[in-house]
Amino acid sequence: MKKPLAQQTETELQRLVMQYLVALGLNPRRYNVRVYGGHGRLHIPIRLANGKPDNGHPDLSVRTKHARIWMEFKAQNGVQSADQKAWQAECEALGETYVLVRSLDDVRCLFEPKPLTSRGDRKG
Repeated sequence: MKKPLAQQTETELQRLVMQYLVALGLNPRRYNVRVYGGHGRLHIPIRLANGKPDNGHPDLSVRTKHARIWMEFKAQNGVQSADQKAWQAECEALGETYVLVRSLDDVRCLFEPKPLTSRGDRKG
């Protein structure tokens, strides 16, 4: 049974989006990778050149034919950290696409054409 949108966790949303991107023939790359070790689940963060964790790094990226898209996943009530907002600003300053994903529709709109209105114009 599908969960209501408001109850969907970031992990569930990320899994759904990854399945969607793979179905489109794309190869999404996760950055918030977790591995299993002797003491249970360990989080392996992205590291900066100085060895410190890059806390603002987006959760996922996908390369299309013409661009790379960075995605940060948040539940409906989730809030970006200051590090995440700084990463977003840097991406946008470089002209890259950064998407704050709260639902699959936030990603679908990047890949699916908008429907035509009765006049032939695109909605949105």
